[in-house]
Amino acid sequence: MQTINLTQGTPEWHTHRLTHWNASDAPAMLAQSSHKSRTALLHEYVTGIKPECTAFTQKMFDQGHRFEALARQHIAQGIVGEVLYPCVGVSGKLSASFDGLTMDERVCFEHKMLNQILKACRSIEDVPIEYKIQMQQQLMVSQASRCLFVASEWDQADQLIDKVVFWYESDSKLAKQISDGWQQFEQDLASYMPTTGANVTHTTEILALPALNLEVIGTVKSSNLQTYQQAAETFIATINTNLQTDDDFAQAEKSVKFCKEAEDKLAMSKSAVLAQTGSIDELMRTIDHISASLRNKRLTLERLIKSQKDMIKTNLIMQNQQAFNAHVFDLNAQLAGAALATIPTHFAEVIKGKKSSESMRSALSDELARLKIQANRQAQTVQTNLEYLADFNEFRFLFGDLNVIANKACDDFAALVTVRIAAHKEAMAMKSAIEHVQQVSSTYFEQETPCAPTRPHTTHVVDLSAPRAELPAHVQEELRLLVQFAHAHGYDRDTAELEYLFGGL
Repeated sequence: MQTINLTQGTPEWHTHRLTHWNASDAPAMLAQSSHKSRTALLHEYVTGIKPECTAFTQKMFDQGHRFEALARQHIAQGIVGEVLYPCVGVSGKLSASFDGLTMDERVCFEHKMLNQILKACRSIEDVPIEYKIQMQQQLMVSQASRCLFVASEWDQADQLIDKVVFWYESDSKLAKQISDGWQQFEQDLASYMPTTGANVTHTTEILALPALNLEVIGTVKSSNLQTYQQAAETFIATINTNLQTDDDFAQAEKSVKFCKEAEDKLAMSKSAVLAQTGSIDELMRTIDHISASLRNKRLTLERLIKSQKDMIKTNLIMQNQQAFNAHVFDLNAQLAGAALATIPTHFAEVIKGKKSSESMRSALSDELARLKIQANRQAQTVQTNLEYLADFNEFRFLFGDLNVIANKACDDFAALVTVRIAAHKEAMAMKSAIEHVQQVSSTYFEQETPCAPTRPHTTHVVDLSAPRAELPAHVQEELRLLVQFAHAHGYDRDTAELEYLFGGL
């Protein structure tokens, strides 16, 4: 590990973070961060733009640094038994900021502000995965043997209120996930296109319809219904039904609400008129017409909102599924004689409950990255197994199911290859022994019965239906050894049956 001297917040510090894979970003890279999406991290790396730090956020940062310094001095150093110094270290492209590291770099220290989730933890297994990912990368950078995890809370007088303390030790499986994850992240960076604007919808204000004024005394005394009708029809005509963006959906939902409110007001006006007179036919027909127009448009919008959202979801799922299929196709093209086992995808599940297309795209992007990492890892396993099998090419015919077994764990695959080859060698030895007995039997037949009718040499056998004592001694011995060999290798037929079978071959 190389230690570098950087001051947080300086241009040099920001440049360093944008050119290295940082431990604090690793949880977001693996889509496990509680405060930043993988898509947002891609956006930051490509554009260099980060969300502005609010006064509240800065206050929390400052308090976190104060708690960290107190915990390092009064808790961590006492447990570790050595001085811990904060630093930034790099190993290749991996980088990590350490809240504390011993001089010999054997132990590191990571601090978090205590919250209800951490307070409920009873062991390191209970600690959220995002913190374990960060600590794992710190161990990968420093090659330290373990990391002391402390979450603490202090009062204004720097007196400890509460704390939790756990030891974290390196997890090779998680380390592999981090390495594979950064590799896929780098590939995704090369093709990432930043989206314009934040995930905020914009709608236009809907101009209110004029207040409907109806007054009747037997007949219509006064009414602005014609003006109201013109305003209503103009509004209905301007409603957009080509729903594509989040703004379109937000505007449509706003129009649906407005139409429903206008329908209710028309119904109230109609009831008020009916209370004044028994029959004002033209007035009622006009109100019914306007109300029906508003209702029809509202229902159309509601159906469009649902169908368009479903179509967008389906298209997004299909796009990501096709992207994953293409990735698997490319991997299979690199594997000679084998293919990856089917990897189940969960694109539909990850967007459940997502309201905006932007949030759906982010969740699908995370799932696609996870699947690509899994496929890459599986392809590495298959390639390793194929390279192992290449040392036994003369037995390749034993592995007609290579597509299936090549996806096994490397140790399991090696064991299976060994067992199959050994079984084949045993079978060939058995076949050789049988052929030897057949040869001996045929020779005896020809020697003992020279005047017998000539038979094809391939069918000369000893007549084992004759009493055993009539067979030559050397043939009896061959059969005895063959039966003994068969029994030793799991053939559970009785001796007489085996002798008959072997003698007839």
